[in-house]
Amino acid sequence: MEPKLDVLSLLETLEDYVIIRKSNMFPDYNLFDDLDIVCKDSEKNASSITKYGKIYTDNGFNIRQTYQKNHLHLDFHYGTNPINFRFDFIDTIDHSPSVKVDNSFLDMVLENKQKLYHQGLPYYVPSEEHEMMFRLLEYFDYPEKYRHLKYVRDRIQQYPEVLTSLKKYTDLDILRTHNLLRA
Repeated sequence: MEPKLDVLSLLETLEDYVIIRKSNMFPDYNLFDDLDIVCKDSEKNASSITKYGKIYTDNGFNIRQTYQKNHLHLDFHYGTNPINFRFDFIDTIDHSPSVKVDNSFLDMVLENKQKLYHQGLPYYVPSEEHEMMFRLLEYFDYPEKYRHLKYVRDRIQQYPEVLTSLKKYTDLDILRTHNLLRA
């Protein structure tokens, strides 16, 4: 069985971040999973994890840093196997092919982050409203990821202000979005 990372310990090295679209398994993961992290400085945070990750490289892991669109990927590999786990850092949101998003949205997300704990270790997530927005944006870019639309539909009654924020920070057609959420 392939060893796994202590994701929470690695997250403790980061500054000014939130985890978006967190899986229900977090902090556990399946091989090849990734963790989407919105932050102020992808390079600095990737460097912190790489430095702390030495405890893993000393024990058979390799770390590879790559870029795709405006994402910095920090991939942990074990031996010759494909990706064990990926940290996907995002510090700008202007890559969306279907929706324009004002970059001030990321500042708002980081200013309003929520601190959670798992077994005494802290980590940060966006407010529920901002999490819903990230999931909608992901759905508009990748409609096959229906689970994100379902997540928002299940919560929209509790957080109707999401539509106001979408109007403020994106170029989405709010009426179309509203109808999609009611369907």
